[in-house]
Amino acid sequence: MIYVHGISPDVRDARRKRTLLKTEGNGWDCGAAVRFLASDEARWMTGVIMPVDAGSTAAPAGDSMSQGMSSMLENVGKKDKTKAKL
Repeated sequence: MIYVHGISPDVRDARRKRTLLKTEGNGWDCGAAVRFLASDEARWMTGVIMPVDAGSTAAPAGDSMSQGMSSMLENVGKKDKTKAKL
């Protein structure tokens, strides 16, 4: 995942935990995939969809990790509102 200014630490942590690798990516990760696809090693690859997402789309269906970012953002938002009320 790519770090974006303005995202709260809670959302970043939830996004990181959602991936199978439990890491946060950056532009170099995407660049490495592009470099591979442009190299001779990928000469027989055609029409492939190659996610560069630390495994977040590889989670099995029905797993809490595959519910998507929008549901996680809703939950984080609810926590923030609960804290504000206290």
